[in-house]
Amino acid sequence: MNDNNVGIYIHIPFCVKKCNYCDFLSFPVSEEIKPAYVNALIKEISIYGKLYGKKGIIRKSTVSTVFIGGGTPSIMESKYIYSILNSLMDNFDFSKNPEITIECNPGTLNLIKLSDYRNIGINRLSIGLQSASDSELAALGRIHRYAAFAQSFKDARRSGFDNINIDIMSALPGQSEASYTDTLNKVLSFRPEHISAYSLIIEEGTPFFDIYNNYSKNASYPPLPDEDTEREMYYKTEEILGSHGYSRYEISNYSLPGRECIHNTGYWTGKSYIGFGLGSSSYINHIRYKNICDFKQYINTAEDISAENAEKYIYHNTCIKPFTEDITILSEKDSISEFMFLGLRMMKGIKKANFKALFNKDIYSVYGVQLDKLKQQGLICDNGTNIFLTPRGIDVSNYVFSDFLL
Repeated sequence: MNDNNVGIYIHIPFCVKKCNYCDFLSFPVSEEIKPAYVNALIKEISIYGKLYGKKGIIRKSTVSTVFIGGGTPSIMESKYIYSILNSLMDNFDFSKNPEITIECNPGTLNLIKLSDYRNIGINRLSIGLQSASDSELAALGRIHRYAAFAQSFKDARRSGFDNINIDIMSALPGQSEASYTDTLNKVLSFRPEHISAYSLIIEEGTPFFDIYNNYSKNASYPPLPDEDTEREMYYKTEEILGSHGYSRYEISNYSLPGRECIHNTGYWTGKSYIGFGLGSSSYINHIRYKNICDFKQYINTAEDISAENAEKYIYHNTCIKPFTEDITILSEKDSISEFMFLGLRMMKGIKKANFKALFNKDIYSVYGVQLDKLKQQGLICDNGTNIFLTPRGIDVSNYVFSDFLL
């Protein structure tokens, strides 16, 4: 690890039903598998704790953020979330006032559960609204409608949450510029601290991929917005959110002052993180690890090993072999490229001094040709200390990022 500060991601792969656009590792849950999964998670946490935790034999780490994602983590009873967080706190040291987030979906929340979360120590919610239009929610295959979201948000405030993100999406089936603007305005009426605004991407392996690649045969579904409408939605997002005091600090993320998501910012700035759970990823010492994706294999692995014999499973001095199904050792070129295209997602861009400190090279000695070209094209700006995307560069960010692949 580059420093002792780490983020922790906990993957809960369960949901009520998969949405039509979802390509995440998630599936509907039965009650009998919940305790088995939580017990396996706790076992994995205890083993990594022996390596990186309070008495880490590799390195002692301090946890500054926790993000419980999915799936739909809020489908789990509070007792399970408590057990997971309690295990983390038993095994790892935490920084003062860590950011602890849980993803939630309307339809799986109530006032009691939200109050439990606060008492457990969770201090940030990320609520998946996606749209304020019930017809658009139905097309997405969401289990909730707008009224359920509104009640969930009000309950969250009543429970004491003062740091809430709302997820919304644009370019949805049947969505118009007017309906998307209505979603933005309704979200703003709740005054959340953070808003994540993503454009729908049709991924292979999802119901939407089959529907919209054969749309003439599935015309009962509403059409996708055309390219011009999608572009107008994109511009409306920054225009409307900006006029209400939300600052765009990353390509798809907006916040009130001082309310940026600390955990996700760690991903964009190259911070080390440890992922626990089915299919989760970790990034340590320029090595990326991918956990087992097969549920039964994950459960069986946890049953077969223990914290007491963790030392014999150290691999590359950083990894527990049984939980890992894929390892990518980043070359210096890979690390440099990632530093650039992840850092440039942030509106403040990258610090040239950080590049020098990490790679012992001047950034222009590596990317002089690319940087000069992109500056001439008006896509990036160099203010002397930072390099960042211009508004035009943000519009064609994928093109800009491709220039930094070595």
